[in-house]
Amino acid sequence: MLASSAFLASAASALTLQESSNIKSVPDQSMASTEILWEALSSSPMPASNKQHIQKAGDKLMATKHASLLQLKAQCDVDKARLLAASSTHEGD
Repeated sequence: MLASSAFLASAASALTLQESSNIKSVPDQSMASTEILWEALSSSPMPASNKQHIQKAGDKLMATKHASLLQLKAQCDVDKARLLAASSTHEGD
């Protein structure tokens, strides 16, 4: 799943360059089809257009969405506490 965000970030960066050049290129449908696939599989929206070239923008949206889903499915307070501890800012320290 994260590989899709890497592709989309790279494609978004290249798209800006292509649009600013005077070279006419063949339309690339791979970005559009990957965006559709991303939204379907991740249940997350695409990042804002000004952040599509940043991979972590897409990853963060997906991770936030799935963290919320995990938190909702936690069966007991212990499970919820484990999820919160694992996702805290300094969990690897």
